[in-house]
Amino acid sequence: MIDVQTISIVIAATSVVVAAISVLIETRKAEKQRKIEIETRRANLFIQLYQQWCNTEFVNYWMDVRNRWEWKDYDDFRKKYMLVSSEWTKFLSICGFFESLALMVKMELIDMKTLLSMGYWSDSVLDFWEKIKPIAQETRKRWNKPYFCGWLEWLNNEIKKGEQQLGKVW
Repeated sequence: MIDVQTISIVIAATSVVVAAISVLIETRKAEKQRKIEIETRRANLFIQLYQQWCNTEFVNYWMDVRNRWEWKDYDDFRKKYMLVSSEWTKFLSICGFFESLALMVKMELIDMKTLLSMGYWSDSVLDFWEKIKPIAQETRKRWNKPYFCGWLEWLNNEIKKGEQQLGKVW
C-alpha cells in the first residue's frame, strides 16, 4: 500500500519535473524570440544603410568623387578637396558610409555573403579604396593618423578574401 509520505514525494518530484520542463520550454521560446529580434535589428540596420546609399545627396557626392575628382599627388588633392569644405564634406561622407559598413561587417551585423550580394556596395568599396589609397596612406604619414580610413582598407581586404572564398554572389 502507498502511504501519504510516498504520494507527497511523487507529487513533489513530478512538480519539479514539470517546472523544469516549463522552464526549458520558456527558455527555448525566449531564445527563439531573441533570434527574431536580432534578425529584425539586422534587417533594420541594412535598410538604414541602404537608405543612406540611395539618398540623392549621397549619390551625388559618390558620383562626383568617383567620376570627376582627379589629382596629381597628395598636395594637389589637399588643395582641391581637403581645403574646400564642400568637397571635403563629400569625401568624409563617403568614407563615413564605408567605414560604418566595415564596422557592421566586423561586428557580424552584416555578413560577407550579404555584402557581396550587394555587388554595387562591394565593387564601390574596392573602387573607392583603390582611388584614395595613396591619399589615405599619405594622410596617415603626414598627419600622424595611423587609422585614417583604416576600416575602409580592412573592408577592402575582406571583400577581396570573400570574393576568393565565395566568388561573386550576385
